[in-house]
Amino acid sequence: MLTKTNVNQIKTAEKSPLYMLILFFLLLHANSISQNTLAVPFSSGFVGDVSGNNSATNTVYLSSLGCSGIYFTQNSSSTVFMAQGNDILGSIVLTDNAGIEHEIPGFVKWRAPSGTPTCLVFSPTGTTILSTNAGNYTINSGKYIGIIFNGQTVNISSGNISGNAASTGLLDVLNSYLSAFPTLTIPDYSINESEGTLTLTVSLSAPSSTEIRVRFISIDGAAIAGQDYTSVTGQLIFAPNQTTATITLFVLSDLLTEPSELLTIDLYSPINASITNSTSNILILDNPPLPIELSNFEVTCIEKGTEIKWTTTSEFNSDYFILDKNNDDGEWITIKEVDAAGVSTNTINYSFVDDAIDYGTKLYRLKQVDFNGNFKFYTSNGIQCNEQNFNVEIYPNPTQGNFKLYTSDLHPGNYQVAILSPDGTCKFDKTLNLTSNASEIIIENIDLKPGIYWLNLNSNGQITGKKLIIN
Repeated sequence: MLTKTNVNQIKTAEKSPLYMLILFFLLLHANSISQNTLAVPFSSGFVGDVSGNNSATNTVYLSSLGCSGIYFTQNSSSTVFMAQGNDILGSIVLTDNAGIEHEIPGFVKWRAPSGTPTCLVFSPTGTTILSTNAGNYTINSGKYIGIIFNGQTVNISSGNISGNAASTGLLDVLNSYLSAFPTLTIPDYSINESEGTLTLTVSLSAPSSTEIRVRFISIDGAAIAGQDYTSVTGQLIFAPNQTTATITLFVLSDLLTEPSELLTIDLYSPINASITNSTSNILILDNPPLPIELSNFEVTCIEKGTEIKWTTTSEFNSDYFILDKNNDDGEWITIKEVDAAGVSTNTINYSFVDDAIDYGTKLYRLKQVDFNGNFKFYTSNGIQCNEQNFNVEIYPNPTQGNFKLYTSDLHPGNYQVAILSPDGTCKFDKTLNLTSNASEIIIENIDLKPGIYWLNLNSNGQITGKKLIIN
């Protein structure tokens, strides 16, 4: 839930009466619709054909089909599993032999064996097709799925298994099993759009002597991935005795005036832990107005690197701009500070060329600061300028200084070969003249220190590039 502590992190300047009224209703709505998605893992289970109310035939262990990652999950208004009448509703989630995770809804039907239960037996609803090591396997209402409590065993005699009907006592057993695991939780957050980066902390209720894993994914609400934030998905790993892990979310700033927007980060597929609070509601708050009208902020690839341009149509009390780039570790690094106009009613164009050699997708953001110290961030979409248009192949690569450039696009004319170090310094520059069609260019006796470089091949302004490794 969004807490009073989270809300108090919002800057005082934003707390106008109208703003706080809107925020109150947003928080009220988020709290009213939220439920805990509880999840608890099981190391083994089985599946078989329905042969009676409390028995199954043709039963096989799920592991023999290549299935793994088994857990039971339920949406609950509490932090424990709940019954609906006489039924324990929920879903069994498992990963099939092809690595595809399936969520199978239904309810707990019976338990086995007839005495103290060592497993729950689940009656599915709907139809699910699993990929197994023996071909496809269909699970529907004609099947039972058993989930065996960790540390317990179930005897399957000639493919047959039987037990007793589910009862209220079985819910107590299930919740006792839940309480034995350390629990994973994730709180709610609010973030101003201009802050750019939000770090979410996932907490474990107690240290564990075994490794714990849990997967996470972002889910759109009013906030849309790619427009309001950058989507995230992945897996958190808690080493033994580690009790916290973090997820980094990038929030995208834009030029629009818009209401606050919600998204969620959901935890699922726990291993060696349970989940008692699986959802983080994240409220993205719009930026307060600043004395500047920014009409454009764009990032484009050019011959010499990456060009960042922005345009203001008016400025008042505007002090300076800071241009940041996100590095490979997810940190924002300042690469340029540009003085602003102060006061202007005219259109002003600003630009900067980042000539550093970067591999992979990069994000840039612009921070506008006024003379009072107020600021606002604008974040670009991701861009990848290097390692594009790979029309050139280098062989051998790595090389000790002698190599060939192969391409199908070599025609008579001049070709400039340039080799740059990671900081953009040119270490080799040579122009070659080809008098006939060819498929290769030979480069010899390059004297460079071992390391990673960037090679550009330029023909009449058409540039192709490739990473070059000197060993």
